[in-house]
Amino acid sequence: MAKNVVIVLMDKANLLTLTSMLETFSSVNWRRSGGKDRAYNLFICSAKGGAVETWNGFTINSISLQKLDDVPIDTLIISGGWGFDTAVKNRKLIKWVRERSVQARRVCALGGGLFLAAEAGLLNGQRVAIHPIVYEPFQRRFPGLEADRHPLFITNGRIWTSPGMTAATDMTLALIEEDLGKSVALDIARFLLLFTKRSGTEQQVSAVLSSQSQSDRFEELHSWVAAHLGERINVEVMARRVGMSVRNFSRAYVAAMGQTPSRVLRSIRVESAVRALTSTSERISQIAYDYGFGNEERMRRTFVATYGVPPSRFRSPKGSNWQKNKPRTLQAFSLDAQKD
Repeated sequence: MAKNVVIVLMDKANLLTLTSMLETFSSVNWRRSGGKDRAYNLFICSAKGGAVETWNGFTINSISLQKLDDVPIDTLIISGGWGFDTAVKNRKLIKWVRERSVQARRVCALGGGLFLAAEAGLLNGQRVAIHPIVYEPFQRRFPGLEADRHPLFITNGRIWTSPGMTAATDMTLALIEEDLGKSVALDIARFLLLFTKRSGTEQQVSAVLSSQSQSDRFEELHSWVAAHLGERINVEVMARRVGMSVRNFSRAYVAAMGQTPSRVLRSIRVESAVRALTSTSERISQIAYDYGFGNEERMRRTFVATYGVPPSRFRSPKGSNWQKNKPRTLQAFSLDAQKD
């Protein structure tokens, strides 16, 4: 039986967040007998129904909340947008979200939708994943909640939170995996031409993307490093790659990137290893070899220094000690102080 997914929109809705989810859910339906055997029924609703204007000027047609009174909700999604200041003042909307969330099997809040979910009391005592641009206003309004600007999404039982934008695709794939299995989620990721299926523990901004935002001088080098982590790479190899002496390369690199080459290399290795740990069943010893740590013990020491936990902790994010000993979430290139 198809699961009912209800997406609540607010004024100035974020179109990328919405379409990321719609395309991903709809792709499952299309891949199942061309839509004849549906896995999801999708409903887009708003407080009053009718046209909802997105922040970039387009309009989305929606149905009113009242028309869903007799619809059993499997997944309630509060989508993001810049109209959260108005949404949190709409008492009827808050009341509807609070009441229907109790009936839903799971509830998701993305981007500006976290303001609405928090106002409805759905996030009390939880750690939530939020977009950096709304981190400060969210913390000012809800100081009792632990907002994290780094993960792609966070699950707390039946409550899911995400910063939205393209991370909405990652969260939706995780919802699909929970419902239909990993093979289906991977099939949809391939169909959408995603570079990789990312887990919630991954950073919102990758190490390579962060390096590109610092300077484009070594952009090709970083792409090459990310594609050859299994090879023996050190500062000497990186310098030869760009046709410079080690001394000149190190100076030029620090001037351009604000980080030493070895620290950036380590950051890319760790990030890639985390992705392998959370998305594959490959042995940890093999991952250590594939991503250039040399051996499992060296990888363990690097993870403990970086995240405060060993690599094995990333294998069981729903384990009993996960929340107590969860990894320290760090921005790319902001590893704990270590000697290079």
